Amino acid sequence: MKISIRWVFDHIDAHWDSIDIPSLVTTFNEKTAEIEQVESITLPTDSLFIVKIEQVESENIIGHCFELQKKISMPMRTDICIESYCLIKKDENNYSWATLHDVASDKDGLFPAFTCDDALAINWKQQVECSDVIIHIDNKSITHRPDLWGHRGFAREIAALLHMPFKDESSFFMHMPVQESVTEIHATQENPFSIAIQDTQLCNRFAGLYISHITNKPSSLWMALRLARVDVKPIDCIIDITNYVMCDMSQPLHAFDADMLTAKNIQAQRAHNGQKMTLLDGRTIDLTEHDLVISDGNEPVALAGIMGGKKCAVHMNTQRVFLEAAQFDATAIRTTALRHKIRTEASARFEKTLDKSQNVLGIMRFMQMLVNESISYTAASSIISLGLVQKPLIVTIAHTYIEERIGTQIPQSFIINILSNIGFDVKTIDTMYEITVPSFRASKDIRIKEDIVEEIARFYGYDSLPDCLPSKETKTHSLEQVYRLRSIKQICAYSMVMREVYNYAFFDESLLLQLNWQPIDAVAVKNPVSENYRRLVTTLIPGLMKSLQVNNTLESMRFFEWGRSWVQSDTMSEQATLAGILFDKKEIDFYTAKAALEQLFTFLEMRVEWQKIDNPDHPWWMPYQTAQLLVNNVVIGTAGKMNPSFLHQIVEGDAFCFELKGDDLLSYIRPQLRYESPSKYPAIERDMSMLIPLRLTVRHIILAIKSVDPRISGIQLIDMFEKQEWIDQRSLTFRFIIQAQDRTLTKDDAEEIWQKVATTVRALGVTVR
Repeated sequence: MKISIRWVFDHIDAHWDSIDIPSLVTTFNEKTAEIEQVESITLPTDSLFIVKIEQVESENIIGHCFELQKKISMPMRTDICIESYCLIKKDENNYSWATLHDVASDKDGLFPAFTCDDALAINWKQQVECSDVIIHIDNKSITHRPDLWGHRGFAREIAALLHMPFKDESSFFMHMPVQESVTEIHATQENPFSIAIQDTQLCNRFAGLYISHITNKPSSLWMALRLARVDVKPIDCIIDITNYVMCDMSQPLHAFDADMLTAKNIQAQRAHNGQKMTLLDGRTIDLTEHDLVISDGNEPVALAGIMGGKKCAVHMNTQRVFLEAAQFDATAIRTTALRHKIRTEASARFEKTLDKSQNVLGIMRFMQMLVNESISYTAASSIISLGLVQKPLIVTIAHTYIEERIGTQIPQSFIINILSNIGFDVKTIDTMYEITVPSFRASKDIRIKEDIVEEIARFYGYDSLPDCLPSKETKTHSLEQVYRLRSIKQICAYSMVMREVYNYAFFDESLLLQLNWQPIDAVAVKNPVSENYRRLVTTLIPGLMKSLQVNNTLESMRFFEWGRSWVQSDTMSEQATLAGILFDKKEIDFYTAKAALEQLFTFLEMRVEWQKIDNPDHPWWMPYQTAQLLVNNVVIGTAGKMNPSFLHQIVEGDAFCFELKGDDLLSYIRPQLRYESPSKYPAIERDMSMLIPLRLTVRHIILAIKSVDPRISGIQLIDMFEKQEWIDQRSLTFRFIIQAQDRTLTKDDAEEIWQKVATTVRALGVTVR
């Protein structure tokens, strides 16, 4: 983007020649944005001359040059008429029409006819801006600064950087009454247009003014030169003023020929699929329902924020104008411009999220320039403005917060002055600042306290900050849980021969329908990425079952997952979870699977009690073959066989699964081990085989044997056997170790203890074999 320094200094109370351009560029690069190039330009006044057109013939045009005091014959062109003024170029004794390149523009084409008088035609070189400095700014570096997409925004920034007075806006705007509404205003006798916003998401502000009479004229020479220098093609006075306002204050405007708006019903709405529109440049485009258009009734007359339609274009004979200034959604403008491969000066600005309150000011600036250019007009007494008014953004911040973030002491007066100079309203209460962000910075750039700190820091100067490394207090912390989690996964992967999986944090709703199970305490998200993934998992088991389903061609599968689960009760709780599943298409033995899981508990030195559950809380657990796992009487999880009727909805086979509270595994404090010297007297081993009722667990038997005699120092289950004819019994064989601390036990001692054990277990209904 190009910025004219002369134009910038229209808004600064100083002369542009008084500044050091290289110093300004350095300061601007350091504190605001990147300037790519600085170009000093000077008009080739020795070779440029003004001619007044006196005759338009079939093949040539005769013009009179007051400076040269001669008539000059020029080649034919269709955009000029008698009594208009044009710029020509002299090359030795040859004359040609001046081009935009001749006045330092990168645009192609001829310099247009312009408004002038005979006196100016003689002395124009002393009155127009023949020299200037053009700044080429990197567009990417000001994407976050919509206010810098106009010369007034640049002027505000430069005035603050150079400590120069910034001119008040009152002299630039014709202040007019504003008639406001939210989405619609009906036509009146003074304003025959009804105006409505049909899509408030894509168009949040829309302002319009009906000008019932206007006399258009060719471009003004000074304005045409300025526009050309910043690569905007001058056309005629009305169109040039709309472009001038856009470049001056970053608010695009569009002027419609009001006589061509036959429906008198202006709407900002989405287009319909298949609609066509011919643009100002002659291209005909196919619209889609994703395009925002300005329509007259149902007919689109402009591609909103990008380019107007050819049908309602303003021309030299236009007598009535409807002037539009709006604010559009930045993303919508960007996607539409890309879809139709059209990028304009207007779309480039709308893509930056412009100030929502400046559209009305844009119309006021237009009206003031009509007066400045002596254009005759009659307009409605008030501007129509639709949309919600933007509320002021107020940020409260402490002085200590600013100094802590910047890392040095900054005077309060500096903070107040610099923020005031760039348009912020600052109130102080002791060491607190109440800062009202101006609307031209609140649309995108300034939102939070850190943004305010950044503004202060860049003006203070990053080079002025002390060169010292930031200090950070470091504290030691235990890595035990990190290493324990690593070991838990290693035990599962290597000792238990399981494969780790990572499933989605949301339930697969299609899988739950297949399982015919719905969680009752799941947390649902407000904006799910998919209807199939809308509730956070309360358990990891369904995810592991899906892993079985995906890999159902394998005969044997073992999976585990370390993840998180969420449960909604009075409040939402989140916890780490370890779950696993052992599957075989033939059979999984409960005790074999239990022994595999016990390897994990052995490593963690957890003394886990397996407590049978008759009525599990989830349908995948097998009744009477499922246990709660307790440590010190606290439940840490559940393990057991899977219910075949539930499992077979997914895959045919047999499975054992477990789900443990991961946080309890990580936070478990291992018991302190103390050395106890072994007895110096030998131990005696005795085995006892018995038939026990199924209602009795191994734990019941072990506790009963331990209670017989303190000299029983250890008990092991060494064999188990079941037969169908035993119905409700099974055979268990225990080995218990007998040892005394004070003497060597005899055979009779061992026999006595064995008999006591037999008597004790018989009392429980056990048959000793």
